[in-house]
Amino acid sequence: MKLYVSLMVIVGASVIATNGHAWEARLECDGGYTYKTCAESNPNGEYPSGCPIINAMEMMQYRTSERCVNTNIVWARGVGIQGCDTCVNGGSIQTATTTLLGNCTAIYTYCECRTTATCTNGAWTTIRAGYQSRTRSTAVCNTCKTSTEYRCAPGYYGTTSNGSTGCTKCPTVDGVAGTSAGGNGTTITSCYMATGTTFSNTTGSGRYDGNSYYCN
Repeated sequence: MKLYVSLMVIVGASVIATNGHAWEARLECDGGYTYKTCAESNPNGEYPSGCPIINAMEMMQYRTSERCVNTNIVWARGVGIQGCDTCVNGGSIQTATTTLLGNCTAIYTYCECRTTATCTNGAWTTIRAGYQSRTRSTAVCNTCKTSTEYRCAPGYYGTTSNGSTGCTKCPTVDGVAGTSAGGNGTTITSCYMATGTTFSNTTGSGRYDGNSYYCN
């Protein structure tokens, strides 16, 4: 019975580590200089501009790449070390070690991410005259994160970030409206008369033998 209870404790701890909870960065210093705040670790003002976090940029990378949330910081002698205590989107907790001033060893955690998800974007659909949208799906670790993407519809040119403004209809020549490939052109020169389009004006009638693009 005691063996069974011990195994349960080990398995439980393994699950906690995999999910990335209850991890904290730590500092091991000769003089025991470990504090909870920047101010406590900087009593003599050695760093007048504030206490730097030596791996702050590294941690920012994990945050912006949607791997890590809920970071924690510990301090020693006016410097800090930050770690991830919760990974998201399938990231897993890893540890790293570095040396700080005053013979302090910093052990911190970060979130490792392997992109294993296969994601597919949705089809472009018209949401209003001149505008289309689709669901964009991006792989983050083993998770597909979705967002809405907008573009100008075929027959329009320009750019749009909201699906409401920024697109202009291609000009009409001899009563025939020009067209464009949806989302591929930002200027009027992306508009054209398609091959085979017929026209008629005061000088006669005819047909475009090849795509005829507008000049700016």
